[in-house]
Amino acid sequence: MSVHPPFPWLGGKGKLADQILARLPEPSRELTYVEPFFGGGAVFFARRPSGIEVINDANGEIVTFFRVLRDRTDELIRYLQNTPYSRQLFYEWRAIPDPASLSDLERAARFFYIARSAFAAESTRKNPAWAFAKVFDNKARSMAAVIDSELRLVRDRLRYALIENDDAIAVVRRFDSPSAVIYCDPPYLQATRRDGQYADEMSDQDHENLLRVLCACDAYVAISGYPSDLYSDHLESGQGWSFVDFAHSCHANRSGRAGEDIDRDRTERIWMNPRLTQWYERHAPRQCSLLDLCAV
Repeated sequence: MSVHPPFPWLGGKGKLADQILARLPEPSRELTYVEPFFGGGAVFFARRPSGIEVINDANGEIVTFFRVLRDRTDELIRYLQNTPYSRQLFYEWRAIPDPASLSDLERAARFFYIARSAFAAESTRKNPAWAFAKVFDNKARSMAAVIDSELRLVRDRLRYALIENDDAIAVVRRFDSPSAVIYCDPPYLQATRRDGQYADEMSDQDHENLLRVLCACDAYVAISGYPSDLYSDHLESGQGWSFVDFAHSCHANRSGRAGEDIDRDRTERIWMNPRLTQWYERHAPRQCSLLDLCAV
């Protein structure tokens, strides 16, 4: 049974997780699965657990939350169950200049609380806005349901994962091997985004450095992002990589009223390195035409 990510995250792959996993080798004891940009973990939580699993994020708030949830589950759930859904508390916690100064328990609770009560996926921003809708299924109710019914399932899924808080390139280099499957979902290039920002941004040079390292990997490598000239230059210039495109909607609602959502159509691209491309060509379902895969 797949587990839902415990909080929304800008660029999360919940709607594409099954499509991405269908293009990766089946989980097995012989493989090491690595996510250098974990975020909300939609692909990891949709994946069947097996073998060695490594999840990493440079954002210390994310990592602290998942570590505390795994190691101090009951304490964290009790803390959150006794925390009211409050505009004042949201902005008090948001204003804390250095969350690392808090205890690990309060730091984890603060991150989850802001992520679940911010508008859309604004928790990735430095200054997210508090959200509340005058409808039955509002943020307060949905947060309580996650705390009461889902956090223990998330804990169970995390139980055997290695959780890192490091630079993504360092993690790729540390775990790269022929028996590794590396799925990278870096922050979208700033030039490809219509709105939204991450607290931990990547410059174009950071993306280039990452792509050079990934192109040299021995592992099976998949990368997701919006199509761009920078990625095309590195991954679509005849080196044996392939890609597949998926249309999806970016969803937002700032009005606080049901029925006033905004859906924006975007194209998400998944690039596969030569080794993964060859694997997928051998293992793709017969009913799936290989013409769906653009070889470059």
